Amino acid sequence: MTIAFVNEAHLYVSGASTTIAAAAGNHTSGNLLVVLVVGWFTGTVSSVSDTAGNTYTWTGLRSTYYTADDGFVEIWYAKNITGNASNVVTATYSGSTSYKEIEVIQYSGADTDDPFDAGNDTETGDAVGAATANSTVAEAGEVIVAGFAFYNSGTSTMGTGFTERYDGEYTTFIDRVLTTSGSYNASLTYSAANGWTGAHATFKALPEGPVITNAGDEDFALGETNIVVTGTDFLSPQSTGKLELGDSATYGSATLVTQSIDSWANTSIQFDLTIGSLEVESLWLYVTNSAAARSSGYAVTVNITIAIAGITKDSTGTALGSCDCYLFKNNATDDVPTYEGYVLSHATTGAYSFTVSDTDAKYFVIAKKDGTDNVFDTTDHVLVPVIT
Repeated sequence: MTIAFVNEAHLYVSGASTTIAAAAGNHTSGNLLVVLVVGWFTGTVSSVSDTAGNTYTWTGLRSTYYTADDGFVEIWYAKNITGNASNVVTATYSGSTSYKEIEVIQYSGADTDDPFDAGNDTETGDAVGAATANSTVAEAGEVIVAGFAFYNSGTSTMGTGFTERYDGEYTTFIDRVLTTSGSYNASLTYSAANGWTGAHATFKALPEGPVITNAGDEDFALGETNIVVTGTDFLSPQSTGKLELGDSATYGSATLVTQSIDSWANTSIQFDLTIGSLEVESLWLYVTNSAAARSSGYAVTVNITIAIAGITKDSTGTALGSCDCYLFKNNATDDVPTYEGYVLSHATTGAYSFTVSDTDAKYFVIAKKDGTDNVFDTTDHVLVPVIT
């Protein structure tokens, strides 16, 4: 999958405080957030957080000017994020910092499990040209993200292949998607000779993985067996591969149930459906192959039918057959029950059963028989899945 820039948010503050918060950003579940935090003259970054509750990890990269107290650039990230349409990312410094800046860059298509690859934070200088030291990039398709901080204000011209994401008065943040693996650095030219420090980090793309192209009629019955899913790059043999059913189109947000596999080939999987604790009918299939690459969610429908069953009895507890049984559903809006159906209980056993499809509703049954004062019922009307 190709890594792509989505958006950025930033803030520069002069004035002593221990935190800085970027402008709110529209952040999408599953994406990567790279956070570059700058401070001048004092402090380090102790933590990064956001309103969506994502976990941020320091890359270990912290470039500094000639001394650690002169100023620094640190790079943090959050992987496979929980989305938020108005997400505010906040950096907390180890102590009060007078001049500080934060840059938050969002990328789609990044590895959701282990995105950070490499980086370098060893270079600083006092010249027109600024360049980080090289680092070895393991995979093609990675994005290199860099931040530079300067003593004096000015403007920047990007190095070859780089795109400017934000050019502040004293900072510049750039990136580049790399087409091959190898040794890379980040560079720019400043408008005048200037003291600078910079760091870069590289992040991996989500591996190209399996693709589901078909899942039969995509309309499953509860308990259905021998369902065939077809596609590409499932990888055979199965080994650690798995097929999962989830209740969200975003894998990281889904409750997942692993399916029972009958056969596994590179382009087809046969399985027996199980929904576990899943309750919704609109669900998604995910294939993870033995190389740990995962497909996007493939939408399917599971038709869930429910049996409401019981036995009609007389006041002594003896089965009473041929009773009129009426099914009602509670109406959550106005508490007025809705009549749903009628059956006659079995002439000998008193057994009756209704089949319904609204699994979230509450039902009750009223039973009667002409010439009988009391009719009793042994069921508490627990909803029981019907396997068809």
